Amino acid sequence: MGLLRTLTTQITDEGVSQMTLRGRRYLAWTEVAAVSRNGRAYWLTGGGRKLFLWLSLFEDSDAAHAFVEGHLPSGARNPSA
Repeated sequence: MGLLRTLTTQITDEGVSQMTLRGRRYLAWTEVAAVSRNGRAYWLTGGGRKLFLWLSLFEDSDAAHAFVEGHLPSGARNPSA
């Protein structure tokens, strides 16, 4: 996964976006169809896009983790989070 995407990740109430060499990619929370987790690393898939979130790099990774889990569609949430 590219450093550009990781360092330009923006997480909002509407969704997640990342800068790529082809421009900014955006995935709304409502479009998330699948989630793959490995600790604080997430792959969000939906709407023909796949975004990687490395929450350990956020200043408050616990808050970022709780925020992401709270905004995922109910079928994609991790009940143990």
